[in-house]
Amino acid sequence: HGSRKLRITAVDFQHQAMAVRLLCLAAAVAGAATTRLQGQISIPSGGKFSGKSYMSSTRLILDGGVHEALPSADGSFEIDGVSEGSHSLQVAHPELKFEPVFVETTSRRDGTLQVNAFQQDIQHGKQAKLKYPLSLSPIDTVSYFEAREEFNILSVLYKNPMMLMMVFMGGMMFLLPKLQPDPETMKQLQQPQASEEAPARRKAK
Repeated sequence: HGSRKLRITAVDFQHQAMAVRLLCLAAAVAGAATTRLQGQISIPSGGKFSGKSYMSSTRLILDGGVHEALPSADGSFEIDGVSEGSHSLQVAHPELKFEPVFVETTSRRDGTLQVNAFQQDIQHGKQAKLKYPLSLSPIDTVSYFEAREEFNILSVLYKNPMMLMMVFMGGMMFLLPKLQPDPETMKQLQQPQASEEAPARRKAK
């Protein structure tokens, strides 16, 4: 009975230690400073963007889906719980194309977080600094259909040397017979020449 009681006590101690660790972790997470990311989405009313209401299909995605938000009817948006560090913000829309935004949050002396935003380039990271709160606009519409290239025989021949050689040989086979004189034409050309040579032979005799 004594050994069994010790085993139960050891198991209870392990459970209590795990619970304390989880509580400490939760407290640390809860105590970490977070901030709110704010901005405005503006869609032009003219040109290629006219004639549709795009805002209802717009979605903001932070860090690949860690945080998501929907803009209000006037385009304003807020994303809560943004922690300190570097983040990537994307505006998703099925018909509009937005540039990604690089968001950087740093700690102030008073414990709050300062937000800085930059244009984001996939290869070179952050680029030019953006005003905050953010003001985002689409750069283009999304095209799901690519224009079909017109068939150009010259481009096909240029890309395929064997095809070019076959066309050249076929052309030569077609043109060579036409370059040779017709037999009747040859006879007509030979008759005047023969008639001129006959008197010359008589005089020589």
